[in-house]
Amino acid sequence: MINRNLIFLVLGLLLAGCGMTRGQKAQISEFATSTSTAVDASVEQMISIRAQVIEIHKERIIMGDLQVTDKADLDKTLEADKVAKQVAAMRLLQDYANSLNALATNDQSEAISKSVTHLATSAAAATNAYKNEANMITVSDEQKKAAAGIAATIGGWYIEKQKKEAIKTIVDKYSPLVAKLAEVIEQDLSLIGNSPCWPEFRGGAALGTKPINDKKKSGTLDIFCTQADSLREHSLELLRCPVIYQKGHNSAYCATVTTAIRERALNDYLKMNHDMDDVASFSKKAAELIQKMHVANSQLSKVLEDDKFTADDIKAHATAIKELVTMIEVLAAKRKE
Repeated sequence: MINRNLIFLVLGLLLAGCGMTRGQKAQISEFATSTSTAVDASVEQMISIRAQVIEIHKERIIMGDLQVTDKADLDKTLEADKVAKQVAAMRLLQDYANSLNALATNDQSEAISKSVTHLATSAAAATNAYKNEANMITVSDEQKKAAAGIAATIGGWYIEKQKKEAIKTIVDKYSPLVAKLAEVIEQDLSLIGNSPCWPEFRGGAALGTKPINDKKKSGTLDIFCTQADSLREHSLELLRCPVIYQKGHNSAYCATVTTAIRERALNDYLKMNHDMDDVASFSKKAAELIQKMHVANSQLSKVLEDDKFTADDIKAHATAIKELVTMIEVLAAKRKE
């Protein structure tokens, strides 16, 4: 009689052979965990930038650089619904990563099904958020069915084989969407080529100065830079008043600028310079990260096809995210000072 334990051992080895190796799981998990971490950090930064724009609006009104209206929309240039759209796009990317991570590392069918269901829900939310935008995020019926099908069938004896096939399906069906998400997120996190946040273009650039990049359409960070530069320039004008007054130019206006006002203007001027430098650094790092993420995602299929393939781009992606998260932590600490 054949030993029952031997039968189960052989069966277990056969089933495991249909699944992923430790190396494959590790690489997929590294990509997924890093991407999810990046989304959390970026969402936090976007919400913080919106709060900063509101504070800048308040300061511009107080310092006489912005006329207050009856409605007093302090977030007029960066309303909550705009940030909500960006967050929806980022959360969709995060749920894509979390689905891959659950399939690669989790053995509980319920947890895997829940994670993939979140992917389908986020896809619907992002599609709805951008339905009236020129730069639309669209999720095809095929993509929806792929996520729903995985969520409904995962489990049973062949879970390891199912998990590998499910990851292949998600990567195959959702990679075009990930590319679109990268485009949308990059639009918000990158700066136009002649943004005042770039030191070369602050206070006006010299004739013939080439833009930092070829981007021309403004995003969320550009909104911050425009507002911050307005307060910076107004503060500089107030600081110049003593010299202007001595020369007899615009004396009526400058006569009303007290020492206390100039002290506040100096603080605003220095703070806006620092904040604009920080945003420029963050934008540059974020743009590099998005490019690395896009390349790393394209390597996932090769990782699944060849258990000996090592994707250096995935490691580079993880390293770039650690650098970005560290930068955001430093910026957050500086804002609290």
